[in-house]
Amino acid sequence: MTLAAERRLRSGFTFNSYFTWSRLFTDSYESGSETNGLDFGGAQWIPTFQRARWKGNENHNPKLRWTTIWYADLPFGRGQRMGSAWTRPLDLVAGGWTTTGIFNVQSGWWVSPFYLGGTDPAGIGINSGSLDRIADGVRSNKDLQPKDFFLDPAAFVLPANNIGRFGNAGQHFMQEPAWWTFDFGIQKSFPITERLRFEFLCKVKNLFNHGFWGRQSTAGGLNYSNQATFGTMAGGFEGARNIGFLGRLAW
Repeated sequence: MTLAAERRLRSGFTFNSYFTWSRLFTDSYESGSETNGLDFGGAQWIPTFQRARWKGNENHNPKLRWTTIWYADLPFGRGQRMGSAWTRPLDLVAGGWTTTGIFNVQSGWWVSPFYLGGTDPAGIGINSGSLDRIADGVRSNKDLQPKDFFLDPAAFVLPANNIGRFGNAGQHFMQEPAWWTFDFGIQKSFPITERLRFEFLCKVKNLFNHGFWGRQSTAGGLNYSNQATFGTMAGGFEGARNIGFLGRLAW
């Protein structure tokens, strides 16, 4: 479900805002660099029986997302509310600037713990997959610091060998921490001749230098086989501000 709002004002301000609530369920396991959870080099270990019990959230489909994009002409320079009497040199430098911004906030990706090696519960030569879940095990994903626990390690155990089934924990039932970012840009076109102009753009990613747990932030703590980090926030903490400049001639 998506709710959208759009508005364009005569002052040169335009914004588009979108809120999405989404749930996507699957009983398959995808391969590829974006997969986070129960994927081990392809689909070779996927259970071919009782597929309904493996139904879970699609991992990189956030439940909630709100994105707002805006575009605004600054009211400075000739023909604007302020600076209409500016000289040409002053207007060339300080007038005619345009700003853009993107604000995004969303809930985290869906993840689930797993093991690599040590048991073949189904007895078919597959020694990696889902754990057995003996308690809820899901802890709050708010205000987590590095090495904090996002799950209870005691709630998950290695399934026994040769029991005719895979682990019962299932796939993608926990969410990584929510996060938000704000990106900003400012640009201007400088006329040189009637046809030739120089376009300048400055882009700032994560304007407020806001630190956050990004995608796959729990990846380092999902592997039961690595008991030193299992259940902890062992992934990377993101949030560095990046500033880029772009200039080009256009005609």
